[in-house]
Amino acid sequence: MKLLKTLSKKNVKDVLKLLDKYGELQFSEISSILKLHKGNLSTTLRYLEREGIVSRREEKHEKIIPKVYYSLTDYGKKVVKLYDIIDKLEKEKNSSILSIGNNNIIIGSANNTHITLKK
Repeated sequence: MKLLKTLSKKNVKDVLKLLDKYGELQFSEISSILKLHKGNLSTTLRYLEREGIVSRREEKHEKIIPKVYYSLTDYGKKVVKLYDIIDKLEKEKNSSILSIGNNNIIIGSANNTHITLKK
């Protein structure tokens, strides 16, 4: 259950999907692409790092602030696949259903809205 709680936190899905798409990104790149406040992003990334979903790498240069890069761990790559499964299930839930029987045609969706056409 802890993983589901993590996945439902604000900004987590966007950050993980972005890292999945690009591999490794600098903190500033993530912030810029997602238009996230640096404080919020920092909190999210620290949390994901503690959970073993994201890894952090620093590149230190003389007289320059170190550049920090983030990427998915092997575990994180598996976790991102859960979003794909959830998205697929959501699409299936909302897809149209067509049922023909007893001289009626029922067109509807999984949320129980339907139209019945009688012959």
